[in-house]
Amino acid sequence: FQQAIDDYSEALKINANESKAFIGRALAHYHLGHADDALSDYAEAIRLNPRDARASVGRGLIYFSQADFQRAWVNFDQALRINPDDAQAYLGRADSNAKLGKADDAILDYTAVLRLMPDDVNAYYNRALLHHERGDIDTALADYEQVSQRIPPDAALSYNMACLLTQKNQLEAAFAQLEQALTLGGESIAATAATDPDFAPLRGDARFAELVRE
Repeated sequence: FQQAIDDYSEALKINANESKAFIGRALAHYHLGHADDALSDYAEAIRLNPRDARASVGRGLIYFSQADFQRAWVNFDQALRINPDDAQAYLGRADSNAKLGKADDAILDYTAVLRLMPDDVNAYYNRALLHHERGDIDTALADYEQVSQRIPPDAALSYNMACLLTQKNQLEAAFAQLEQALTLGGESIAATAATDPDFAPLRGDARFAELVRE
């Protein structure tokens, strides 16, 4: 990335008004952890070409990484005003909305991501988490199922599915998911499951005690 920074800097000596070079150098700075330099380059790119959504998205990603979720939201929103079909901007705005506690807006944005990128695992998973938190069991399970079809077995995913299946009284399916979660996640998952109120309906079954003890 340092070589890229040097190359873009040389290009800017020749043409200091090349917004794409500022964007490229900003991205290289970002990958090297030079957030302030990246923000400066993105700001210059936006000044030179306010219609290039990539600079706003890039700046939004930096603000998000700094937990400045409101500024991140503003930049992702600006990118979408420029390009309403920018999937990365929708994903960034969705994540920002979720962090800002705006679940309804986040769900709408994750849905927009999936319209543009139907196989995006992050959008499915994060939307599932929001539905899960709201108690929308069937909708959350449907999204978790989409995730499970696209990634290798995952402890957190199986655990969340086990919780929801228990709430639906689908206890055999819940046991299967919980067993997989414990196989993948080990003692930390077992300790959590042992006291999780979601699994109250399973505690009368000897299999539950055996699973969380292993």
